[in-house]
Amino acid sequence: MEAFLCVSGAPSRSRRSGARPCASSALEPDGGGGRVGTRLHSSLEADDGLRWSRQPDSSRSAGCRGRWRPWPPARPAGNARTNGCVRHLAESAGTHLGQDHPDTLRFRFNLARWRGEAGNPADAAAAMEELLEDSLRVLGPDHSRTLAARDELAHWRGEADDPAGAATAMEELLSDAVRVLGPDHPDTLMYRINLARWRGEAGDPAGAATAMEELLPDVMRVLGPDHPDTLLARANLARLWGWAGDPASAAIAQEGMLADRRRVLGPDHPDTLAARANLCLWRAKAGDPAGAVTAMEELLPDAMRVLGPDHPRTLTFRINLASWRGQAGDPAGAVTALEEVLPDAMRVLEPSHPSTRVTRYELARWRGEAGDPTGAAAAMEDFLTDSGCWDPTIRTRSRPGPI
Repeated sequence: MEAFLCVSGAPSRSRRSGARPCASSALEPDGGGGRVGTRLHSSLEADDGLRWSRQPDSSRSAGCRGRWRPWPPARPAGNARTNGCVRHLAESAGTHLGQDHPDTLRFRFNLARWRGEAGNPADAAAAMEELLEDSLRVLGPDHSRTLAARDELAHWRGEADDPAGAATAMEELLSDAVRVLGPDHPDTLMYRINLARWRGEAGDPAGAATAMEELLPDVMRVLGPDHPDTLLARANLARLWGWAGDPASAAIAQEGMLADRRRVLGPDHPDTLAARANLCLWRAKAGDPAGAVTAMEELLPDAMRVLGPDHPRTLTFRINLASWRGQAGDPAGAVTALEEVLPDAMRVLEPSHPSTRVTRYELARWRGEAGDPTGAAAAMEDFLTDSGCWDPTIRTRSRPGPI
């Protein structure tokens, strides 16, 4: 088993189109980025879109906000600080402006989102559900912010391990978005992207890939071939092909999309780094772990320089590199690398974090492959004791940032 952490470039889930700027606009997430779903499968996948929708676009109105994505990406501690700041502002707005004031609703929206970003998707979903009830009452069912709250609620339900529920909610939202906004509205297109994402995670990657193939021409026609959301849709389609069992096609598609991301976004943009990581992943899954090792060894110094050594994505890259070394015939090298990254994962993330658990599982595995069955057995016993009945093949979710 390897860890499978999707590195998301910058998508977000809900665009709040048409929302007027207000005092809270400085805190509105403005860019893409979203949560990273972690698949405990064969490798930590870089999520080309933390959320699978929207990228920042200077042509959008000030109210058309996507998910906030810091540059450089924020560390987990930054998420916690922002969460506390937004909580304070939400409470103050409720006291001074009233619970039904639009700015209070905005602060509550951001607070719910940051609860999820801080690693509490279930709490985020619960808070967003409460907010949605008030948005329906105050703003009405067809208001753009109400639609955005529904998208956000679906997202955090999915992140809380209910992708089927998220897909159902997105289907209902999409129907209303087509009616209210029109089929070619950017938000409607993003809702279609998110729906395909959750269908894939709910167990139908082939069906989701088909839906994404049908969507991509519309995205290219409306937004243009170089728009970040178009690049995101292409990345998601590549991922879905890989999840559906065609890693070779995923690698080919990822390679083409990487060239365009380099040209449009630049070599050091997090989405470009994510695309490089995902290309490594699909090469490994297509039967070329040695090629994946070489490419990841070239990527890792850039990730260290751009993101920093303690960024969750950088740690994920190191975990993947170690695992692929083992797959490429160097189990001893895999053990050494995993022993080096495990303390950092324990320190930066936490012992119970999926990426940390994957690292421990992989360490036990490669110790056995390297001829140390006693050490492997001891490591696996410790791992199972700490992890309970955790099944490494079950998809779980994690929160540290985009990778």
